[in-house]
Amino acid sequence: MKLSAKSNLVCIVVLTAIIMLLSCAGDSDTDFLLVDLHEYVDDGEYMQLTGSEVPVEILGAQQISVCDDYLIVNTSDRNAQVTILDVASYEELASICPEGQARTDFTEPSFELRQFVKDTDGHSEMVMTDNWSKLKFIDLDESVAQTRTVVDRVYSAGNGDDFVWDGTVFLDGADYFKNVGLYYDDNEQCYQSPKFICVHDSVETEIPLFGDLGLKTIDFDDMRSFGRMIMTSGRMHVRPDKSKVLYACNITSYLNIFDMETKSVKVLFRKGGISFSGLVNGSSRMLPDSELMSCGDCATCDDFFILLYLNEESDENGERLKNPSVRVMDWEGNLIGGAELDQCVGSIAYDAKRGILFGLDQIYETIYAFDLNGVIRR
Repeated sequence: MKLSAKSNLVCIVVLTAIIMLLSCAGDSDTDFLLVDLHEYVDDGEYMQLTGSEVPVEILGAQQISVCDDYLIVNTSDRNAQVTILDVASYEELASICPEGQARTDFTEPSFELRQFVKDTDGHSEMVMTDNWSKLKFIDLDESVAQTRTVVDRVYSAGNGDDFVWDGTVFLDGADYFKNVGLYYDDNEQCYQSPKFICVHDSVETEIPLFGDLGLKTIDFDDMRSFGRMIMTSGRMHVRPDKSKVLYACNITSYLNIFDMETKSVKVLFRKGGISFSGLVNGSSRMLPDSELMSCGDCATCDDFFILLYLNEESDENGERLKNPSVRVMDWEGNLIGGAELDQCVGSIAYDAKRGILFGLDQIYETIYAFDLNGVIRR
């Protein structure tokens, strides 16, 4: 499938040890590399969900997540940067992870990429990046039992490397998968595209996804220059069993699913959405403001993932005029549900046992619960 009529496309299929390059005809306006592109249609009307306010008060709430029977809130409180609640009763069970230099403390924790694992005893653990260089595994069960931070193990980055602030997925043992975002290469004196790297037994294998941006400098007044800088921006989200990783682009309508077993990538694009070429060429500005949706967050479970789309239409004071919506897709890339929300939330989490979607309004520090039962087409 063609990405743009003006694009010279190079499709890359990544196998375990082989990278195959296939060139497609066209002129060389842009060289954005995608893998196995699939277009999907999202033109249905969705019901509005009414959220019920969760009766808790947590100062500085920033992100939320769900693991087993826990509703976890990451906060800006330096004395307790993680609050653990009972997901059903909303009782506060523990406030942990103070700021500090000790093994159980966090100096600069990343809340963006939320992931959980089971230890050998069956305890639930939350994996968090701290100060770029460490992956810390917080034993949630023991932390709740002892009402203090219990860290089971710590992995430190070696050879001067780092785990990336909000883009490192723990896989197994010392293996991990990371996204190195857009950066300026001093040697080449230009901006380099985001890279995705799988680390196995300390050996790094790069999985190419985006091509050469051709961006020497950034002219913020020029749409082509600015568009190239932001078009690949996105966030990582991981399937609970770590077999797949989603990289959801924030501004453009691309969803990139990495299959960690086959070392392949499936790229999904919403028909009529904002494309790389449309953003760079400025044609996306022709879209009505009500259609400029950006992906703000994602909640994952074994069967599907839930994308939070923020509507960018706002009034003269910068307040959004329309609340967010959610779309539900299975890990094969099929759209299986969606809904409009009645609250302006910026972070979401999903309780798969009860079918409850939680949304956090980060401005008013309020958590809402939405019943997703009946929304998802099984």
